[in-house]
Amino acid sequence: MNLCKEILLGLFLLFIAFFIGRRLLALAAVVCDTHASFRIQQRELLNAKRQDRRYMPLSVLVEAGKDPKALLATLDSLQHQTYTLFEIVILEDSMAPAAVEALTKQLELLPLPQPVRRQLKCTPETAIYENCTGTVSLRLVRKSRTSLGDTWNLGVNIARYPYFTCIRAGTVLCQDSLDKLMDPFFQYRDTQAAGGSLQCAGITLACPLSILETLEFDRSIPALQTLLQSRTLMLCGGPAAYRKDAAIEAGGFPARNIGLDQSLTLSIQRLFRKKKLPCRIVYIPEREGKLPPNGAFHQVLAHRRSWQQGMKLAMKDNRELLQLHRFGILALQYLLFLVFSLWAPLLAMLGVATVLFCLCLGLLDNGLLLQILVLSLLFKLLLSISAFQARAEDFSLVPKEIPRFFLLCLLGSTLYRLCITCARIQGLFSRTNRQ
Repeated sequence: MNLCKEILLGLFLLFIAFFIGRRLLALAAVVCDTHASFRIQQRELLNAKRQDRRYMPLSVLVEAGKDPKALLATLDSLQHQTYTLFEIVILEDSMAPAAVEALTKQLELLPLPQPVRRQLKCTPETAIYENCTGTVSLRLVRKSRTSLGDTWNLGVNIARYPYFTCIRAGTVLCQDSLDKLMDPFFQYRDTQAAGGSLQCAGITLACPLSILETLEFDRSIPALQTLLQSRTLMLCGGPAAYRKDAAIEAGGFPARNIGLDQSLTLSIQRLFRKKKLPCRIVYIPEREGKLPPNGAFHQVLAHRRSWQQGMKLAMKDNRELLQLHRFGILALQYLLFLVFSLWAPLLAMLGVATVLFCLCLGLLDNGLLLQILVLSLLFKLLLSISAFQARAEDFSLVPKEIPRFFLLCLLGSTLYRLCITCARIQGLFSRTNRQ
């Protein structure tokens, strides 16, 4: 019995250490993300180099999806980009034939067979259309339905330019999103990939789910990326730009639907470190565009399960990075992501269970438990305030709505976070289909 109590107390102390570390990590990330003066200073330093953007042409790969309206919204945002030189490659594999025909007429696309250098293994295209009259080169590539990774690999093969980025239909980019994506390549010569994050569109109190989802991303998911920034381990959650030759050398995207950005950036890191070549993966804290909010809570849970599954597969495929004697600081970064991103929901649940067991066995008094709960709520409130400060314009709240907003944050930080944690645990242990 005494041994059991000692084990429970040890687990309790480990949970407290994990709890404090995670909260401080999230707080530091939010503070770093809201440091506007730093971002402005970095932007000013790069303005002088913007005149040379013609030397870094970019291929924008767009997954068409099934909804032509969502695709057109994405194309419209691309047509208003301030970036100097880029092409648009639409990859279509699931749209109805009638919708494709209407789309080709609307975009004035004509069949134009082209040779494709197949550097990555993928399903071959069935047709290529191109608009030869617009100011921005626009092509549509049709292929049979496979996986998203296979679709991206085809896009990389077809891309004409030495840099590429992948976005999905429905994503509405800011006017300077491509500028932000390419800034790290100007700033650091050894940059192999750079990416940021997206935010929900239509953030209002009329849609509480969009507020909770936005604050969740701000407080937790990009914490490690935000802190590490120019030396992050992986990218996930938003548009990312890659050096084409680095992506091809790393084997391209895995042939599946989840964890693609995570897997590719980890593969690039592993490859370059083995060859003892400089490699930098840069996370951009600034939001690069908007996505339509999830319509229902079950869609949010499904996304979190998928996100956790993708990270699990990406880290499993590149578990070689955990070898400290070969990869050094990169192995420590891998361990950080392993503890504070991949295994975080499970560790959080085990910590709660340990606290309850200790309480039932009389190892904890009610006063200590109350202090832990108050400390947790204070941290969450502080994070919500910091995130709110960064997003005051996005939320568009009038003064009388601010109390409702913080009440929503406090209530949602308990039940909402609990549901999200359960969904991530389910994704962590569920069987995943790699194809």
